[in-house]
Amino acid sequence: PIENGVLYWNGKELKEYSASTDTTKTIHTYDQPIYKAVQAKNGNSMLVALQISDLEIHFYLWQNGDAKKLLEYSATGSEAIENLVFDAGEQKGTAIISKYTMAQGQRAYHATELKIDLETSKIEKNEKYTFYDESNGVELDNPRYLQVTYQGENPTVLFVAEGNRVAKRFGYNVYYASEKDGMWVAERRSNTVDSSARPQWIDENYIAWQTFNGKEYTLNGTTNDEKYIDSSKEINRDDYLSALYYFISGIFSGFFMLVMGMVWVIPPLVLYGVLSYVKEDIFERNERTWVEPVGILLYLGTMIYMLNRVLSDKSFSAAPSYLNFDGGLIAWPIIIGVLTYIIYRWVIGKDTGLFAGLFYYMGYNLLVMTCLFGPYLL
Repeated sequence: PIENGVLYWNGKELKEYSASTDTTKTIHTYDQPIYKAVQAKNGNSMLVALQISDLEIHFYLWQNGDAKKLLEYSATGSEAIENLVFDAGEQKGTAIISKYTMAQGQRAYHATELKIDLETSKIEKNEKYTFYDESNGVELDNPRYLQVTYQGENPTVLFVAEGNRVAKRFGYNVYYASEKDGMWVAERRSNTVDSSARPQWIDENYIAWQTFNGKEYTLNGTTNDEKYIDSSKEINRDDYLSALYYFISGIFSGFFMLVMGMVWVIPPLVLYGVLSYVKEDIFERNERTWVEPVGILLYLGTMIYMLNRVLSDKSFSAAPSYLNFDGGLIAWPIIIGVLTYIIYRWVIGKDTGLFAGLFYYMGYNLLVMTCLFGPYLL
């Protein structure tokens, strides 16, 4: 649909139907079948895709009665285009190519951003979209149902992806993304329980989307109106019940962190056990010059490995941003390890044995790690 009519195509012919005059006119006839045509909301430009073959599509920019080639796109054998959307301001335009690939029976979704200079009809940017959740900085994988619109000269994108909802709950949400400092930062706009799909702009202030509960589809919507936003933030009985649930969940999560800590202590204990048989005099002399640092480094190394390799990327997604950042599960264990070592060296006596000292250190460290990260683990 376009203003006062419908844009459609038949084979190689691109046509426009005017509802006001009840007439149809041919806009242009191409030499290849038309795959899709999308007109910008302001009606000044149009993106046309021609189907050269099953794997090749050519993109043209149509404006001022002239069509100029933008890009020749070739898909790989396992890649397919799911959708093509386009919008533009007065100077710039953005096209989104939504694609998916198949691997082992699973679909992986991704999208490409084409940023177009309307004056020169040249592509300024041809990159894969990467969206980050505004609430925790986590990358949102498999974006789908992408829509773009221009507000002035700034493009904004609607899409659906799996992400965090409340605390540790995840689901398929509608996100509203804008570009900030060269990064696409996405804000969750849906608050529905069921999986979201097919978001659309009604106008600049209203968004609608579908949800599906396994039996039926429901139409939902939201707005930028401050009155509705403020009312949705009021605390009610359900919020208190959720807070109680997550408080209890955080306690059990902390216990799980302690269970993980039982694995972290195994390598240094094995080292100490072997040394106690091979070089028993080391423990008799309480020699700390190298035995104690090696034991502590083994403990910290095991902890860092398990936190970063064994747990999933979403394990700490509910943690605050000062804990959950790129490299945070390396930086924080090192910082806490150094601080607990300083405290440990300050409080132990000279006569404390190596085994006792190691247990003191690991106990201090595990207590701090459990208090800091434990509530967000499960």
